[in-house]
Amino acid sequence: MRRSRLIATRTQRSASFTRALLGIMLALLVAVPFVSPKHLLLTAGDIFAPTTAHAVTDCVAQTDVPQAECETLIAFYNATDGANWNNNSIWGQGNNVCGWVGVACDDSGVSRLFLANNNLNGSIPPDLGSLANLQEISLGGNQLNGSIPPLDSLANLQTLDLS
Repeated sequence: MRRSRLIATRTQRSASFTRALLGIMLALLVAVPFVSPKHLLLTAGDIFAPTTAHAVTDCVAQTDVPQAECETLIAFYNATDGANWNNNSIWGQGNNVCGWVGVACDDSGVSRLFLANNNLNGSIPPDLGSLANLQEISLGGNQLNGSIPPLDSLANLQTLDLS
């Protein structure tokens, strides 16, 4: 008796799943004529693409740091292939610059840039030296190249790691 109840329950679940699947397929068949063919083709890259930051931050609207510092961070992200960083969570998204991974701020602006071992590639843009309040720059363990930009304006800099 118990076995027949178990089989009946499995049969009901299977039937429910089949009805749901058929409903989805029917909805797709109805919708397909209204969709452009280019929107129907998905690649593995579309499905499994890594999360990337998009520069949608409005540096004028954000109030965490001066506008120029926000723009410098966006330029840094772009110059170091930010889309392919190991962790680029929320970089360039929203207006909370001080909440971006590896960025710390105090009342004077950006105070710390800690992006060690994060797969940064490229060269450090010259305007990094305009982040006058920086106390720490930690970029070791990345694939950075080119010359080190002038950092003489960083009077508060205590730690510089480019190893």
